[in-house]
Amino acid sequence: MFKSRSTSTLINNLIRITCFLGLLSIGLIGFWIFAPDWLVFYSEERQGNIIVKEIEDFKRQQGRLPKSMEYDRILKKLSLYTENESCPCYSQKNSSSYSVWYQGKSLGQSFIYHSDTQEWGLDGG
Repeated sequence: MFKSRSTSTLINNLIRITCFLGLLSIGLIGFWIFAPDWLVFYSEERQGNIIVKEIEDFKRQQGRLPKSMEYDRILKKLSLYTENESCPCYSQKNSSSYSVWYQGKSLGQSFIYHSDTQEWGLDGG
């Protein structure tokens, strides 16, 4: 009798833990899908603003926007450079405007900074 009660308690505890983990997973997935963008991309925006400041400093000092290799040097200076070309990414639109972006929450989506509007937002997806 003692063994069956112990086994029964163990099974009930495992069921409770499994249910809790399942609900937690659903909650985290829901948060990822429905959370406001400013909250999901908070760290990317903070990091991106540091990059934007460096780009603007470069532009002020050199009188032009950085080229790709110069942008890589900016990332190295900030200890953000990676060899595998992962984001934060940079593209020059014209002689005076540029974009800095990160991969968004879904395929084809980007969290992007436009220098002409000086705002972060989601594009695509």
